[in-house]
Amino acid sequence: MADQLKFFQEVGRDYLASKTRALLADQMRLGKTPQAITACDKVRASKVLVACPAIARPVWKEHFKEWSSEGRSIQTLTNPGQYIEAENTVAIASYDYIRSNKADLVKNRWDVLIPDESHFLKSINAQRTKAIFAKGGLGWFSDRIWCLSGTPAPNNPSELWPILTAFGLIRMTYYDFVNYFCTTNGDGKPTGARADHVEELRAIIKKFTLRRLKKQVAPELPECTLEDVPVESSTEFLDLIRPIECDDMMIRAQGQARDLKIALDKIPADQHAQYMTLNADNYVTLRRVNAILKTPAAFETIKFEIENNLVDKLVIFCYHREPIKLLANLLPAEGIKTGVLYGGTPEKKRESAIKAFKRPSKEGGSRVLVCQILAAGTAIDLSVACEGIALEEDWVPGNNAQAFERMGGYKQTNPISIRKLYLPDSIDVEVARTLTRKEKELSSIFD
Repeated sequence: MADQLKFFQEVGRDYLASKTRALLADQMRLGKTPQAITACDKVRASKVLVACPAIARPVWKEHFKEWSSEGRSIQTLTNPGQYIEAENTVAIASYDYIRSNKADLVKNRWDVLIPDESHFLKSINAQRTKAIFAKGGLGWFSDRIWCLSGTPAPNNPSELWPILTAFGLIRMTYYDFVNYFCTTNGDGKPTGARADHVEELRAIIKKFTLRRLKKQVAPELPECTLEDVPVESSTEFLDLIRPIECDDMMIRAQGQARDLKIALDKIPADQHAQYMTLNADNYVTLRRVNAILKTPAAFETIKFEIENNLVDKLVIFCYHREPIKLLANLLPAEGIKTGVLYGGTPEKKRESAIKAFKRPSKEGGSRVLVCQILAAGTAIDLSVACEGIALEEDWVPGNNAQAFERMGGYKQTNPISIRKLYLPDSIDVEVARTLTRKEKELSSIFD
């Protein structure tokens, strides 16, 4: 058995055990997994199904061994038609597996269904959402559903509709819900939260949600400081990315930069964030080029700090593949051991990269881990490092928070510092303003 739960975790365990439908929305790194596992023990659940991203399966298997005292059989489901014992079983399955094998899984009646990282079920059209929450989904064959997520609505309130509907707390259609609780554009696309209905939404969420912040229940945990750091633009690495297409890419980026300036000049400053939310797809190439133009500054900073032992280990957060590939090649060429994580990293390579990063530097461990933000946001412990550099950020605030907070937790003994690099007078500034607006709105709902 692991160390005992902390008092606030005992409260979380008891909260889940008292509910047939619940969302544990504690801030990241506060231990939602052991709270859910020990709650399963408390209700003497015989058949438990954990639904999670594929990369989280090993974590759940190890944590059940560590935290549960019930002696259940633990099965990681990977093959279609895989046998599931009738009683005293924990089945751990990825969302993709559940989507493809729902017909087999609903043959069981589950005592507890645990959708982990339940913000993965935010899209009303996604098959994984339907497999869990829709009529005839696994939720219909489960006595208890305990959702876990530190960012239940990563982007806007519309992403709460699937869980609210599944839990029977609203009867609105998705579009009625969006029109009532969200600000929208002319096409009805949700852009944010309606301030005049926030309190009503908070009251609905409160009926089934327990959320605690680190500063409330674990003030002893190190703070995470985010610092905006301006850097100079450089085309030094541009030709290393797309030697044939590079000129065309630069021309498209310059055109998008001009279009952005013209569009923003036409509207008041307080409408810029909403415009960026609605038109993010129009500036994809500009964002990609901006990332490449910041990479030389990031490379020089990393190289200088590692070579002069100013930091022991560094986590680098990126959004686009190009800077990841650049740093993955350039840093090792300078003798700096570097690991890489991106969305398509195979599970064994992912585990190897994390293991190498956790190994002490003096024992040959890697000094730098370059991560795609989404890949760094799930089932990973980055607390071996206390210094990070965000070369880019995701448009979705919750995705950034999920990744940055992986450096925290009870294993972290130092204050956490993350430097967010930006090019002055560029789209980076508008992205930052947009994220600030979204974060403020989401905080008004949950915090």
